[in-house]
Amino acid sequence: MNWIRLTLIKYIDRFRTALLRDVLAMQSLAPLTEGYIPWNAASMRPSSVMVILNEIMFNHRQSILECGSGISTIYIAALLRNTGGHLFTVENDPGWINTIRGILLRNNLESYVTIIQAPLTKTSLSWDGSLWYAEDTIRASINGIKLDLLIVDGPPGGEKGHRLARYPAVPFATPYLAEDYSIILHDIHRPGEQHILKKWGKDLNISFEYRYRDGFTGVGRTKHRLDV
Repeated sequence: MNWIRLTLIKYIDRFRTALLRDVLAMQSLAPLTEGYIPWNAASMRPSSVMVILNEIMFNHRQSILECGSGISTIYIAALLRNTGGHLFTVENDPGWINTIRGILLRNNLESYVTIIQAPLTKTSLSWDGSLWYAEDTIRASINGIKLDLLIVDGPPGGEKGHRLARYPAVPFATPYLAEDYSIILHDIHRPGEQHILKKWGKDLNISFEYRYRDGFTGVGRTKHRLDV
């Protein structure tokens, strides 16, 4: 029975550490926006958002593509208002787009974000036949842009038949990536995302760091930069 007790203690310790990181992250995020920011079960944890913001701040990321809009969109825009740069965020749900756009407007952040409404459709880039965002719609918005940060938190994945749904993000974005770039993938506690990171690392010849304590984020870079 000792191994059960030790396992339970280890689990509780990890939970406390993750909770503390989220509390500290919320304190850091609070000054960036005005009013209430709605978090739901599908939202990134505050510590995940901090990983993204630290990457932008420390490594001077300014041209950003985000797959899957959310709370992170709001905080990225708020940081870019101070640091300079622009966020292109891709979302397939019109209702969620209206919610995000409303929050951006209330915080005077709309000029720092281009929201790309792209429906999910079949793509030759898919690893398992999953649907991905309409590629031509995205291309029309980022043509001529060199991206130095790719954030992948969509489309929805994890369910049977859609576990590798986020894989196309890198093969699609590769022609648009700057010489020096970073890639951040959310939900790496799931087997599908772990397979995706391994494939991306092999395809791009970069290593990914697994940040399990920071909201399950994987971070890969072309160069050794400041740790976020």
